[in-house]
Amino acid sequence: MLNIAHRGGGSIAPENTLEAADKAFKNRAHMWELDVQLTAEGVPILMHDDSLQRTTDVEGVFPDRTDYCVNSFFLAEIKELDAGSWFIETDPFGEIARGKVPQAALRSYKGTEVPTLKEALELTKSRGWRVNVELKTGEGNPIAKEKRKTLVHKVAEVIGEVGPLSRIVVSSFEKELLKDFKCELPEIELALIIDGPVEDPYKDRSEVWGGLNFPASAIEDGKLRHQLRELASSGTKIMLWTINDRDNLRKVARTSWIEGIITDYPQRLTQIAQPLD
Repeated sequence: MLNIAHRGGGSIAPENTLEAADKAFKNRAHMWELDVQLTAEGVPILMHDDSLQRTTDVEGVFPDRTDYCVNSFFLAEIKELDAGSWFIETDPFGEIARGKVPQAALRSYKGTEVPTLKEALELTKSRGWRVNVELKTGEGNPIAKEKRKTLVHKVAEVIGEVGPLSRIVVSSFEKELLKDFKCELPEIELALIIDGPVEDPYKDRSEVWGGLNFPASAIEDGKLRHQLRELASSGTKIMLWTINDRDNLRKVARTSWIEGIITDYPQRLTQIAQPLD
């Protein structure tokens, strides 16, 4: 069965929030994808960017701060922030303007908190659902680079506490992070994210990660598509990101060797055909 993962930055709710997860679950996504970074004291929270500026009101709440990096703020400070109003104000996918987001939902997004990874995993567990946890390393922040092993350890600690491991996938663009994670939780499922086309995907095959997450454009290249199909036939799980267009969703859904897709539009699931061959 094709697995549909709701990307952290969804079209119908503020990204990386429990509200987004709730909407994806109700729209029958098979799992959700979230991004994790550490607070100043080392608590894993859901946040895509290195900075809190884009998706919270941090500048209004803390106008005197000069550094808005995620790992410069303690959890108690981050919990003061509104992580939902920006979505209403910017309408990043145009779905509000098209009347696709109910007014009641919009009202509920105001004041939305930034969740901790523990809160996100507890919600996932309570729904009997699945989740893809992407480790964000903050490439633009030298402090974050120094804390990469701490990130791995703290995330592994929370996953081990909440579980179950069978319903969690950990992914990253960085091979070394995944290798370190495998040492922390040997039984966890891991996926390496490939950013852009590659000449030889076989070099990224590993006993450490059982999955490869490619951009959707990968299957447009005939040679690469053939290689990915061979990898899939040998047991590697191939995921594609990020597919939002209805026609592309239908086309990929008919490709049986693809494990799943990541999309911002779980509400379009009913229009996706079942895989054929």
